[in-house]
Amino acid sequence: MLRKIIIILICMVCLAGCDEEETQTSTKDEFLNNLRDIKDQYDGIKNEIEDTKNEIYSIFGNNTESSKQEESTNNEKQQDDSEYIKATFDDMISLLEENALKAKKTYEDKIVEVTGILVNIDSDGKYIGLGEINNKYSIRSLLCEVCNEDQLNYVLDMKKGNKYTIKVRITSVGEVLGYSGDIVDFVN
Repeated sequence: MLRKIIIILICMVCLAGCDEEETQTSTKDEFLNNLRDIKDQYDGIKNEIEDTKNEIYSIFGNNTESSKQEESTNNEKQQDDSEYIKATFDDMISLLEENALKAKKTYEDKIVEVTGILVNIDSDGKYIGLGEINNKYSIRSLLCEVCNEDQLNYVLDMKKGNKYTIKVRITSVGEVLGYSGDIVDFVN
């Protein structure tokens, strides 16, 4: 949306700068060429901003995709993949409702092989959501971040409403926001 607004504003500025006579004699092709030039300039600026953002993250702390992968790899090394907790998302929600502190101590920073119903797939492929198996009206879900290209390719074939088992390193547990984590592996 912001991109469209910027393009419209740039077009308005360009048109305001033209003589009235030039505006009348401009052809549709010239106008479209000007729009393409503006779009190319915008794309160049957008890429520069993204590069600068990545440089800043690399200096002051990474939030880029590669850093997520590195973090995930480091955390996997800390906790061997063979050491994990098996649970359904229903069990996790039940414990969270009974005692949020205990849920946090049980699951946070641990790999959990969790089974649930796929309730959400992000259109950008950044995350998926697993919901409760026995409560189709629940609004809670486990937010599972997709951490690499292989996982993204797996998500492409997933379908909402189906039951899945996923190993997830739980990164956050809270009584209001629930659970979130990074995908380690798909079990089925």
